[in-house]
Amino acid sequence: HPEQPPLEVQPYLEMGDIRQTPLNEFNNTQALLSQAFPTLFPRGEGEFILSRRSKINYPDYIRHAMKWHDGRFARHPRFRFVAFNTIMRQQINGKSTYFVHHTRQAPITAEALRSAFENQTDESRRLLNSIVRFSDGLRGTRPFWNGKRHELESHVYALKCPSLFMTFSPADLHWDSLARHMPRYEEWKTAPEPIRLRISRENLRDYPHIAAYHFHSRFKHFRDTVIKPKFQVTDYWERKEWQSRGSPHSHGMYWTDAPLPFMETQAQRDEFARYWGYHVTAKNPEPTRVMQPDEENILTTVHQGNEPPTFDTLSRLVNRVQRHGCGPAYCLRRRKLPGGGLSEEPLCRFYYPRAQHEEASVTKTFNPKHWTFDGSRNDARLNGYNRTITLGWMANTDITPCTSAQAVINYIAKYCSKAETKSKSYSDLVREVLPKLSSRNPVSSLVSKLLNKLVAERDWSSQEVCHLLLDLPLQSGTRVVRRVDCRPPSSQNGTSIG
Repeated sequence: HPEQPPLEVQPYLEMGDIRQTPLNEFNNTQALLSQAFPTLFPRGEGEFILSRRSKINYPDYIRHAMKWHDGRFARHPRFRFVAFNTIMRQQINGKSTYFVHHTRQAPITAEALRSAFENQTDESRRLLNSIVRFSDGLRGTRPFWNGKRHELESHVYALKCPSLFMTFSPADLHWDSLARHMPRYEEWKTAPEPIRLRISRENLRDYPHIAAYHFHSRFKHFRDTVIKPKFQVTDYWERKEWQSRGSPHSHGMYWTDAPLPFMETQAQRDEFARYWGYHVTAKNPEPTRVMQPDEENILTTVHQGNEPPTFDTLSRLVNRVQRHGCGPAYCLRRRKLPGGGLSEEPLCRFYYPRAQHEEASVTKTFNPKHWTFDGSRNDARLNGYNRTITLGWMANTDITPCTSAQAVINYIAKYCSKAETKSKSYSDLVREVLPKLSSRNPVSSLVSKLLNKLVAERDWSSQEVCHLLLDLPLQSGTRVVRRVDCRPPSSQNGTSIG
Protein backbone atom coordinates (compact mmCIF):
# COMPACT_ATOMS: atom_id res chain seq x y z
CA HIS A 1 0.00 0.00 0.00
CA PRO A 2 1.46 3.45 -0.91
CA GLU A 3 0.71 4.90 2.57
CA GLN A 4 2.46 2.09 4.45
CA PRO A 5 6.03 2.70 5.64
CA PRO A 6 8.80 0.64 4.07
CA LEU A 7 8.99 -2.92 5.34
CA GLU A 8 12.28 -2.35 7.11
CA VAL A 9 10.74 0.29 9.45
CA GLN A 10 7.46 -1.52 10.19
CA PRO A 11 7.12 -3.22 13.59
CA TYR A 12 7.65 -6.93 13.22
CA LEU A 13 8.09 -10.02 15.38
CA GLU A 14 11.41 -11.85 15.36
CA MET A 15 11.25 -15.61 15.76
CA GLY A 16 13.70 -17.15 18.19
CA ASP A 17 16.58 -19.42 17.29
CA ILE A 18 16.52 -23.17 17.84
CA ARG A 19 18.90 -24.03 20.69
CA GLN A 20 19.91 -27.03 22.76
CA THR A 21 19.32 -25.50 26.22
CA PRO A 22 16.05 -23.93 27.39
CA LEU A 23 15.80 -20.19 27.87
CA ASN A 24 15.79 -18.75 31.37
CA GLU A 25 12.23 -17.59 31.98
CA PHE A 26 13.44 -14.82 34.33
CA ASN A 27 15.90 -13.18 31.91
CA ASN A 28 15.42 -9.53 30.96
CA THR A 29 16.99 -9.64 27.51
CA GLN A 30 15.00 -12.15 25.47
CA ALA A 31 11.36 -11.64 24.46
CA LEU A 32 9.91 -14.89 25.74
CA LEU A 33 6.23 -13.96 25.82
CA SER A 34 6.07 -12.85 22.19
CA GLN A 35 7.90 -16.00 21.09
CA ALA A 36 5.66 -18.27 23.14
CA PHE A 37 2.45 -16.42 22.15
CA PRO A 38 3.05 -14.83 18.73
CA THR A 39 -0.68 -14.31 18.16
CA LEU A 40 -0.82 -12.08 21.23
CA PHE A 41 2.15 -9.98 20.04
CA PRO A 42 1.60 -9.96 16.26
CA ARG A 43 4.02 -7.05 15.71
CA GLY A 44 6.41 -7.75 18.56
CA GLU A 45 5.34 -4.59 20.40
CA GLY A 46 4.61 -4.23 24.10
CA GLU A 47 6.94 -7.01 25.33
CA PHE A 48 7.87 -6.96 28.99
CA ILE A 49 11.61 -6.63 28.33
CA LEU A 50 11.31 -3.51 26.17
CA SER A 51 12.67 -0.26 27.61
CA ARG A 52 10.10 2.15 29.07
CA ARG A 53 10.07 5.60 30.56
CA SER A 54 9.16 4.10 33.95
CA LYS A 55 10.21 0.65 35.12
CA ILE A 56 7.41 -1.83 35.86
CA ASN A 57 7.51 -5.21 37.55
CA TYR A 58 6.24 -8.42 36.01
CA PRO A 59 3.01 -8.81 38.07
CA ASP A 60 1.95 -5.23 37.20
CA TYR A 61 2.70 -5.90 33.54
CA ILE A 62 0.55 -9.05 33.57
CA ARG A 63 -2.29 -7.30 35.40
CA HIS A 64 -2.26 -4.60 32.73
CA ALA A 65 -2.27 -7.26 29.99
CA MET A 66 -5.23 -9.02 31.62
CA LYS A 67 -7.16 -5.73 31.43
CA TRP A 68 -6.18 -4.98 27.81
CA HIS A 69 -9.12 -3.48 25.94
CA ASP A 70 -9.60 -6.29 23.40
CA GLY A 71 -9.34 -9.06 26.03
CA ARG A 72 -6.98 -11.21 23.98
CA PHE A 73 -4.51 -11.86 26.80
CA ALA A 74 -7.13 -12.78 29.39
CA ARG A 75 -9.06 -14.84 26.86
CA HIS A 76 -6.09 -16.95 25.77
CA PRO A 77 -6.48 -20.45 27.30
CA ARG A 78 -2.78 -20.83 28.22
CA PHE A 79 -1.37 -17.33 28.67
CA ARG A 80 -2.93 -16.87 32.11
CA PHE A 81 -1.41 -20.12 33.41
CA VAL A 82 2.06 -19.41 31.99
CA ALA A 83 2.03 -15.93 33.52
CA PHE A 84 0.77 -17.25 36.87
CA ASN A 85 3.45 -19.96 36.92
CA THR A 86 6.18 -17.42 36.20
CA ILE A 87 4.98 -15.03 38.90
CA MET A 88 4.81 -17.79 41.53
CA ARG A 89 8.27 -19.09 40.58
CA GLN A 90 9.70 -15.59 40.80
CA GLN A 91 8.27 -15.19 44.27
CA ILE A 92 9.62 -18.58 45.33
CA ASN A 93 13.12 -17.80 44.07
CA GLY A 94 13.13 -14.51 45.92
CA LYS A 95 11.76 -16.03 49.11
CA SER A 96 14.27 -18.91 49.15
CA THR A 97 17.22 -16.53 48.78
CA TYR A 98 15.86 -14.14 51.40
CA PHE A 99 15.14 -16.98 53.81
CA VAL A 100 18.75 -18.21 53.76
CA HIS A 101 20.11 -14.71 54.45
CA HIS A 102 17.40 -13.68 56.91
CA THR A 103 17.73 -16.77 59.10
CA ARG A 104 21.54 -16.71 58.92
CA GLN A 105 21.89 -20.34 57.87
CA ALA A 106 25.22 -21.97 58.70
CA PRO A 107 27.00 -23.74 55.82
CA ILE A 108 25.86 -27.36 55.50
CA THR A 109 26.26 -30.10 52.92
CA ALA A 110 23.37 -31.71 51.10
CA GLU A 111 24.18 -35.07 52.72
CA ALA A 112 24.08 -33.58 56.23
CA LEU A 113 20.76 -31.92 55.44
CA ARG A 114 19.27 -35.18 54.13
CA SER A 115 20.52 -37.03 57.21
CA ALA A 116 18.96 -34.49 59.57
CA PHE A 117 15.53 -34.84 57.96
CA GLU A 118 15.72 -38.62 57.63
CA ASN A 119 16.55 -38.90 61.35
CA GLN A 120 13.87 -36.31 62.22
CA THR A 121 16.17 -34.25 64.41
CA ASP A 122 14.90 -31.28 66.42
CA GLU A 123 16.88 -28.93 64.17
CA SER A 124 15.24 -30.32 61.02
CA ARG A 125 11.77 -29.89 62.53
CA ARG A 126 12.54 -26.29 63.50
CA LEU A 127 13.88 -25.59 60.01
CA LEU A 128 10.76 -27.09 58.39
CA ASN A 129 8.48 -25.06 60.67
CA SER A 130 10.38 -21.90 59.78
CA ILE A 131 10.09 -22.60 56.06
CA VAL A 132 6.35 -23.22 56.35
CA ARG A 133 5.79 -20.03 58.35
CA PHE A 134 7.92 -18.08 55.89
CA SER A 135 5.93 -19.36 52.90
CA ASP A 136 2.55 -18.05 54.06
CA GLY A 137 2.94 -15.12 51.69
CA LEU A 138 2.38 -17.38 48.65
CA ARG A 139 -1.27 -16.56 48.00
CA GLY A 140 -3.64 -19.50 47.70
CA THR A 141 -1.24 -22.13 49.05
CA ARG A 142 -1.75 -24.28 52.13
CA PRO A 143 0.61 -22.21 54.36
CA PHE A 144 -1.18 -19.05 53.22
CA TRP A 145 -4.56 -20.36 54.43
CA ASN A 146 -3.03 -21.76 57.62
CA GLY A 147 -1.80 -18.25 58.38
CA LYS A 148 -5.24 -16.81 57.62
CA ARG A 149 -6.83 -19.31 59.99
CA HIS A 150 -4.60 -18.11 62.81
CA GLU A 151 -5.54 -14.52 61.96
CA LEU A 152 -9.23 -15.43 62.08
CA GLU A 153 -8.74 -17.06 65.46
CA SER A 154 -7.05 -13.84 66.62
CA HIS A 155 -10.17 -11.95 65.51
CA VAL A 156 -12.32 -14.24 67.64
CA TYR A 157 -10.09 -13.90 70.71
CA ALA A 158 -9.99 -10.08 70.37
CA LEU A 159 -13.55 -9.33 69.20
CA LYS A 160 -15.30 -12.25 70.99
CA CYS A 161 -17.78 -14.50 69.26
CA PRO A 162 -18.96 -13.34 65.80
CA SER A 163 -22.70 -13.08 65.27
CA LEU A 164 -23.05 -14.75 61.88
CA PHE A 165 -21.30 -17.15 59.55
CA MET A 166 -22.46 -16.67 55.95
CA THR A 167 -21.63 -18.31 52.63
CA PHE A 168 -22.50 -16.82 49.23
CA SER A 169 -22.45 -18.86 46.02
CA PRO A 170 -22.80 -17.49 42.48
CA ALA A 171 -25.53 -18.12 39.94
CA ASP A 172 -23.04 -17.39 37.17
CA LEU A 173 -25.03 -19.32 34.58
CA HIS A 174 -28.10 -17.17 35.21
CA TRP A 175 -27.17 -13.69 36.47
CA ASP A 176 -28.15 -10.92 34.09
CA SER A 177 -25.59 -8.64 35.75
CA LEU A 178 -22.81 -10.97 34.57
CA ALA A 179 -24.25 -11.82 31.16
CA ARG A 180 -24.51 -8.14 30.18
CA HIS A 181 -20.68 -7.92 30.36
CA MET A 182 -20.21 -11.02 28.20
CA PRO A 183 -20.45 -11.45 24.42
CA ARG A 184 -23.78 -12.41 22.84
CA TYR A 185 -25.80 -10.69 25.56
CA GLU A 186 -28.72 -9.77 23.28
CA GLU A 187 -28.93 -13.35 22.07
CA TRP A 188 -28.67 -14.60 25.68
CA LYS A 189 -31.60 -12.43 26.81
CA THR A 190 -34.07 -13.80 24.27
CA ALA A 191 -32.85 -17.40 23.96
CA PRO A 192 -34.68 -20.41 25.45
CA GLU A 193 -33.27 -21.76 28.71
CA PRO A 194 -31.13 -24.58 27.18
CA ILE A 195 -29.52 -22.19 24.68
CA ARG A 196 -29.00 -19.58 27.38
CA LEU A 197 -27.20 -22.11 29.59
CA ARG A 198 -24.97 -23.17 26.69
CA ILE A 199 -24.02 -19.53 25.98
CA SER A 200 -23.28 -18.96 29.69
CA ARG A 201 -21.06 -22.04 29.90
CA GLU A 202 -19.10 -21.00 26.81
CA ASN A 203 -18.65 -17.48 28.17
CA LEU A 204 -17.45 -18.75 31.55
CA ARG A 205 -14.94 -20.96 29.77
CA ASP A 206 -13.68 -18.25 27.42
CA TYR A 207 -13.92 -15.17 29.67
CA PRO A 208 -13.04 -16.32 33.21
CA HIS A 209 -11.48 -12.92 34.00
CA ILE A 210 -14.85 -11.20 33.58
CA ALA A 211 -16.58 -13.77 35.80
CA ALA A 212 -13.86 -13.48 38.46
CA TYR A 213 -14.01 -9.70 38.59
CA HIS A 214 -17.81 -9.68 38.49
CA PHE A 215 -18.13 -11.93 41.55
CA HIS A 216 -15.57 -9.87 43.44
CA SER A 217 -17.29 -6.59 42.57
CA ARG A 218 -20.85 -7.86 43.11
CA PHE A 219 -20.09 -9.33 46.52
CA LYS A 220 -18.14 -6.25 47.65
CA HIS A 221 -21.04 -3.94 46.81
CA PHE A 222 -23.60 -6.34 48.26
CA ARG A 223 -21.66 -6.55 51.52
CA ASP A 224 -21.37 -2.78 51.82
CA THR A 225 -24.93 -1.85 50.76
CA VAL A 226 -27.00 -4.77 52.08
CA ILE A 227 -25.23 -6.94 54.68
CA LYS A 228 -23.70 -4.12 56.73
CA PRO A 229 -26.84 -2.00 57.22
CA LYS A 230 -29.16 -5.01 57.47
CA PHE A 231 -27.32 -6.56 60.43
CA GLN A 232 -25.50 -3.47 61.74
CA VAL A 233 -22.13 -5.10 61.03
CA THR A 234 -19.25 -3.69 63.05
CA ASP A 235 -16.46 -6.03 61.84
CA TYR A 236 -16.08 -8.80 59.30
CA TRP A 237 -13.61 -11.38 57.96
CA GLU A 238 -14.30 -13.02 54.59
CA ARG A 239 -12.48 -15.16 52.04
CA LYS A 240 -12.96 -16.50 48.52
CA GLU A 241 -12.96 -20.22 47.73
CA TRP A 242 -13.29 -21.95 44.36
CA GLN A 243 -15.59 -24.91 43.75
CA SER A 244 -14.55 -28.00 41.82
CA ARG A 245 -16.14 -26.59 38.64
CA GLY A 246 -14.11 -23.40 39.04
CA SER A 247 -16.72 -20.92 40.29
CA PRO A 248 -16.01 -18.90 43.45
CA HIS A 249 -17.96 -18.53 46.63
CA SER A 250 -17.42 -16.41 49.71
CA HIS A 251 -17.22 -17.51 53.35
CA GLY A 252 -17.45 -14.82 55.99
CA MET A 253 -17.64 -14.10 59.70
CA TYR A 254 -19.64 -11.02 60.71
CA TRP A 255 -19.63 -9.23 64.05
CA THR A 256 -22.76 -7.16 64.71
CA ASP A 257 -24.28 -5.15 67.55
CA ALA A 258 -26.32 -8.21 68.57
CA PRO A 259 -25.80 -9.39 72.16
CA LEU A 260 -23.11 -12.01 72.73
CA PRO A 261 -24.44 -15.58 72.91
CA PHE A 262 -24.76 -17.30 76.30
CA MET A 263 -25.75 -20.97 76.33
CA GLU A 264 -25.51 -21.91 80.02
CA THR A 265 -29.26 -22.00 80.77
CA GLN A 266 -32.37 -22.92 78.81
CA ALA A 267 -33.67 -19.38 79.19
CA GLN A 268 -30.52 -17.98 77.58
CA ARG A 269 -30.75 -20.45 74.71
CA ASP A 270 -34.44 -19.63 74.17
CA GLU A 271 -33.67 -15.91 74.09
CA PHE A 272 -30.88 -16.51 71.52
CA ALA A 273 -33.28 -18.59 69.36
CA ARG A 274 -36.00 -15.92 69.55
CA TYR A 275 -33.60 -13.15 68.54
CA TRP A 276 -32.12 -14.93 65.52
CA GLY A 277 -35.34 -16.73 64.64
CA TYR A 278 -36.63 -13.39 63.44
CA HIS A 279 -33.72 -13.10 60.95
CA VAL A 280 -33.08 -16.72 59.89
CA THR A 281 -35.73 -19.26 58.97
CA ALA A 282 -36.25 -22.48 57.03
CA LYS A 283 -39.90 -21.72 56.30
CA ASN A 284 -40.76 -22.39 52.67
CA PRO A 285 -43.39 -19.90 51.40
CA GLU A 286 -44.88 -22.70 49.30
CA PRO A 287 -43.50 -26.08 50.48
CA THR A 288 -45.57 -28.03 47.93
CA ARG A 289 -44.61 -25.84 44.97
CA VAL A 290 -43.48 -27.70 41.83
CA MET A 291 -41.61 -25.79 39.15
CA GLN A 292 -43.53 -25.97 35.87
CA PRO A 293 -41.69 -26.86 32.63
CA ASP A 294 -42.57 -23.50 31.04
CA GLU A 295 -41.86 -21.42 34.17
CA GLU A 296 -39.46 -18.54 33.61
CA ASN A 297 -36.09 -18.67 35.34
CA ILE A 298 -36.49 -16.35 38.33
CA LEU A 299 -32.72 -15.76 38.50
CA THR A 300 -32.72 -14.03 35.12
CA THR A 301 -36.04 -12.20 35.22
CA VAL A 302 -36.58 -10.77 38.69
CA HIS A 303 -34.36 -7.67 38.37
CA GLN A 304 -35.29 -6.65 34.84
CA GLY A 305 -38.10 -4.39 36.07
CA ASN A 306 -38.54 -1.88 38.88
CA GLU A 307 -41.41 -3.67 40.61
CA PRO A 308 -40.73 -4.66 44.23
CA PRO A 309 -40.40 -8.40 44.95
CA THR A 310 -43.59 -10.25 45.83
CA PHE A 311 -44.52 -13.37 47.78
CA ASP A 312 -44.36 -15.28 44.49
CA THR A 313 -40.86 -13.92 43.82
CA LEU A 314 -39.62 -15.16 47.20
CA SER A 315 -41.31 -18.54 46.75
CA ARG A 316 -39.84 -19.15 43.31
CA LEU A 317 -36.40 -18.05 44.43
CA VAL A 318 -36.30 -20.07 47.65
CA ASN A 319 -37.52 -23.23 45.93
CA ARG A 320 -34.93 -22.85 43.20
CA VAL A 321 -31.75 -22.00 45.13
CA GLN A 322 -32.26 -22.87 48.82
CA ARG A 323 -33.37 -26.51 48.78
CA HIS A 324 -30.69 -29.06 49.68
CA GLY A 325 -30.15 -32.00 47.34
CA CYS A 326 -28.10 -34.95 48.61
CA GLY A 327 -25.58 -36.80 46.45
CA PRO A 328 -22.61 -39.14 46.98
CA ALA A 329 -20.18 -36.64 45.46
CA TYR A 330 -21.35 -33.86 47.77
CA CYS A 331 -22.68 -34.83 51.18
CA LEU A 332 -23.54 -38.53 51.52
CA ARG A 333 -21.08 -40.25 53.86
CA ARG A 334 -21.11 -43.26 56.13
CA ARG A 335 -21.48 -41.66 59.54
CA LYS A 336 -19.50 -42.60 62.64
CA LEU A 337 -21.63 -44.39 65.22
CA PRO A 338 -21.30 -44.01 69.02
CA GLY A 339 -19.57 -47.41 69.28
CA GLY A 340 -16.88 -46.40 66.79
CA GLY A 341 -18.25 -48.16 63.71
CA LEU A 342 -19.78 -46.71 60.55
CA SER A 343 -23.40 -46.62 59.49
CA GLU A 344 -24.42 -49.18 56.88
CA GLU A 345 -26.10 -46.62 54.63
CA PRO A 346 -24.51 -43.28 53.68
CA LEU A 347 -26.13 -40.34 55.43
CA CYS A 348 -26.11 -36.62 54.72
CA ARG A 349 -23.25 -34.92 56.57
CA PHE A 350 -25.44 -31.80 56.85
CA TYR A 351 -28.23 -33.85 58.54
CA TYR A 352 -30.84 -33.50 55.79
CA PRO A 353 -33.73 -34.19 55.76
CA ARG A 354 -34.37 -32.37 59.04
CA ALA A 355 -37.33 -32.48 61.41
CA GLN A 356 -39.97 -29.78 60.99
CA HIS A 357 -40.93 -27.47 63.88
CA GLU A 358 -42.73 -24.18 64.32
CA GLU A 359 -40.28 -22.37 66.60
CA ALA A 360 -36.57 -21.67 66.26
CA SER A 361 -34.39 -23.49 68.78
CA VAL A 362 -30.83 -24.20 69.85
CA THR A 363 -29.94 -27.88 69.75
CA LYS A 364 -27.07 -30.38 69.88
CA THR A 365 -28.75 -32.72 67.40
CA PHE A 366 -26.32 -31.80 64.63
CA ASN A 367 -23.18 -31.63 66.77
CA PRO A 368 -23.08 -33.17 70.26
CA LYS A 369 -20.11 -30.98 71.23
CA HIS A 370 -21.60 -27.57 70.47
CA TRP A 371 -24.98 -25.87 70.45
CA THR A 372 -26.36 -25.16 66.97
CA PHE A 373 -29.10 -22.75 65.91
CA ASP A 374 -32.03 -24.39 64.08
CA GLY A 375 -34.58 -21.98 62.60
CA SER A 376 -38.31 -22.66 62.33
CA ARG A 377 -38.93 -25.18 59.57
CA ASN A 378 -41.79 -26.45 57.41
CA ASP A 379 -39.56 -28.01 54.70
CA ALA A 380 -37.25 -30.90 55.57
CA ARG A 381 -34.72 -29.98 52.87
CA LEU A 382 -34.62 -26.20 52.98
CA ASN A 383 -31.44 -24.35 53.96
CA GLY A 384 -31.84 -21.59 56.50
CA TYR A 385 -32.11 -18.20 54.82
CA ASN A 386 -32.80 -14.53 55.40
CA ARG A 387 -35.43 -12.99 53.13
CA THR A 388 -33.54 -9.75 52.44
CA ILE A 389 -30.26 -11.54 51.75
CA THR A 390 -31.86 -14.13 49.45
CA LEU A 391 -33.87 -11.59 47.45
CA GLY A 392 -30.84 -9.32 47.08
CA TRP A 393 -28.16 -11.88 46.28
CA MET A 394 -30.28 -13.93 43.86
CA ALA A 395 -28.37 -17.17 44.40
CA ASN A 396 -27.75 -19.79 47.07
CA THR A 397 -26.73 -18.53 50.51
CA ASP A 398 -26.11 -20.14 53.87
CA ILE A 399 -26.56 -18.09 57.05
CA THR A 400 -25.83 -19.50 60.51
CA PRO A 401 -25.86 -17.61 63.83
CA CYS A 402 -22.77 -18.45 65.90
CA THR A 403 -23.45 -19.88 69.36
CA SER A 404 -20.01 -19.69 70.99
CA ALA A 405 -16.45 -18.55 70.36
CA GLN A 406 -15.20 -22.08 71.01
CA ALA A 407 -17.47 -23.52 68.32
CA VAL A 408 -16.18 -20.89 65.89
CA ILE A 409 -12.53 -21.72 66.66
CA ASN A 410 -13.01 -25.49 66.63
CA TYR A 411 -15.08 -25.78 63.48
CA ILE A 412 -16.07 -22.69 61.50
CA ALA A 413 -12.64 -21.01 61.52
CA LYS A 414 -11.06 -24.21 60.19
CA TYR A 415 -13.82 -24.64 57.60
CA CYS A 416 -13.76 -21.14 56.14
CA SER A 417 -9.93 -20.94 56.05
CA LYS A 418 -9.21 -24.46 54.80
CA ALA A 419 -6.96 -25.10 51.80
CA GLU A 420 -8.59 -26.08 48.52
CA THR A 421 -7.78 -29.81 48.75
CA LYS A 422 -6.59 -32.34 51.28
CA SER A 423 -2.84 -32.69 50.79
CA LYS A 424 0.25 -34.56 51.91
CA SER A 425 1.97 -33.61 55.14
CA TYR A 426 4.87 -31.16 55.00
CA SER A 427 7.23 -33.94 56.09
CA ASP A 428 6.12 -36.11 53.16
CA LEU A 429 6.77 -33.24 50.76
CA VAL A 430 10.26 -32.75 52.21
CA ARG A 431 11.05 -36.44 51.74
CA GLU A 432 10.09 -36.14 48.07
CA VAL A 433 12.48 -33.24 47.42
CA LEU A 434 15.48 -34.41 49.50
CA PRO A 435 16.97 -36.62 46.73
CA LYS A 436 16.92 -33.66 44.32
CA LEU A 437 18.75 -31.09 46.47
CA SER A 438 21.50 -29.03 44.88
CA SER A 439 24.91 -29.67 46.44
CA ARG A 440 26.02 -26.06 45.87
CA ASN A 441 23.39 -24.42 48.09
CA PRO A 442 21.30 -27.18 49.67
CA VAL A 443 19.23 -25.03 52.08
CA SER A 444 18.17 -22.58 49.38
CA SER A 445 17.47 -25.56 47.09
CA LEU A 446 15.33 -27.20 49.81
CA VAL A 447 13.27 -24.04 50.37
CA SER A 448 12.76 -23.45 46.65
CA LYS A 449 11.76 -27.03 45.84
CA LEU A 450 9.45 -27.30 48.85
CA LEU A 451 7.66 -24.06 47.99
CA ASN A 452 7.27 -25.19 44.38
CA LYS A 453 5.73 -28.42 45.70
CA LEU A 454 3.25 -26.43 47.78
CA VAL A 455 2.16 -24.43 44.73
CA ALA A 456 1.87 -27.52 42.51
CA GLU A 457 0.12 -29.82 44.99
CA ARG A 458 -3.37 -28.88 43.72
CA ASP A 459 -5.15 -27.71 40.59
CA TRP A 460 -5.83 -24.01 40.04
CA SER A 461 -9.02 -23.08 38.19
CA SER A 462 -9.10 -20.44 35.46
CA GLN A 463 -11.22 -18.05 37.54
CA GLU A 464 -8.92 -18.36 40.55
CA VAL A 465 -5.83 -17.71 38.42
CA CYS A 466 -7.52 -14.68 36.83
CA HIS A 467 -8.53 -13.46 40.30
CA LEU A 468 -4.88 -13.61 41.39
CA LEU A 469 -3.47 -12.09 38.19
CA LEU A 470 -5.91 -9.18 38.54
CA ASP A 471 -4.51 -8.73 42.06
CA LEU A 472 -7.89 -9.10 43.74
CA PRO A 473 -7.83 -10.03 47.44
CA LEU A 474 -8.35 -13.65 48.48
CA GLN A 475 -9.23 -12.51 51.99
CA SER A 476 -10.43 -9.18 53.33
CA GLY A 477 -11.65 -7.76 56.60
CA THR A 478 -11.94 -4.73 58.80
CA ARG A 479 -8.97 -5.54 61.04
CA VAL A 480 -5.25 -6.09 60.47
CA VAL A 481 -3.42 -8.74 62.48
CA ARG A 482 0.22 -8.04 63.38
CA ARG A 483 2.44 -10.93 64.41
CA VAL A 484 4.95 -10.37 67.18
CA ASP A 485 7.74 -12.85 67.92
CA CYS A 486 7.93 -12.90 71.72
CA ARG A 487 10.83 -15.32 71.94
CA PRO A 488 14.21 -14.08 73.19
CA PRO A 489 16.27 -12.48 70.39
CA SER A 490 18.78 -15.31 70.53
CA SER A 491 16.04 -17.85 69.72
CA GLN A 492 14.20 -16.03 66.96
CA ASN A 493 16.40 -17.14 64.08
CA GLY A 494 17.63 -20.40 65.54
CA THR A 495 16.79 -22.58 62.55
CA SER A 496 20.26 -23.64 61.43
CA ILE A 497 21.35 -27.25 61.16
CA GLY A 498 24.97 -27.76 62.10
